Amino acid sequence: MSGYGFIDVGEVNVGKYRISIVRSESSLTYTRYYEGKPCVSKKIQGKPRIELVPLYPVFTPNIITKYVEIEFEANIVIPGYRNIVSFIKMPVDIGVYVYDEKNNYYLIDVFETNTINYSLYGSIVEGVIARYYKSPVYNDLVKPSFGEAVSKIRIINKHEKIVEVGRIVLDAQIIKMYYKPGTWEAYTQEIYMNILSRDKAIITYGKPFVENIVEINDPEGFKPPKLRSSNEMIWGLK
Repeated sequence: MSGYGFIDVGEVNVGKYRISIVRSESSLTYTRYYEGKPCVSKKIQGKPRIELVPLYPVFTPNIITKYVEIEFEANIVIPGYRNIVSFIKMPVDIGVYVYDEKNNYYLIDVFETNTINYSLYGSIVEGVIARYYKSPVYNDLVKPSFGEAVSKIRIINKHEKIVEVGRIVLDAQIIKMYYKPGTWEAYTQEIYMNILSRDKAIITYGKPFVENIVEINDPEGFKPPKLRSSNEMIWGLK
């Protein structure tokens, strides 16, 4: 198999890495190789299952932020009281889950698929660090490439004046991630940017917009106990 989903014994190439799974009667050995050398190796007792999933791009090299800033290659200009639908891409990490016989799961490995860049979203005093990515803006649904997820963005200008939008900032603790089994296609749910003024927007998160996809299980402890449903943007509009 080549793609997201459950994998059995054998080897699979995942970007620049190679993953090997060797099973014995009482255990399973998971090894990730880079340039022929093992960089991660785990021996799991019992008869576990291994799942590859697209993961929020905030885990590598360490969790230093929960925000993802997507800069648009072309700014979007929206008249007052209008809305548009566009599609963008965001980066994903690759997560590896192990499941036991009772379907309990545990994240045993995470690795990057893209060059990792960060940005300061906002001012030096009040801004936040964000994982940074630059994406084209598409009018129609596109197929995600390996290491990317496609998001459907509905931008709603509730302000009377024309607004220009050049980016969107997403909260990885709110967003959901999905994959199409047996492929490297990953998707988020539909995302709404509600523009209230030229200096404020509220980002809310809706339902999936692609059929026949699987929602990933969230890493233990990553999602807050009571999920928020939105985050604010107070920079990046004009």
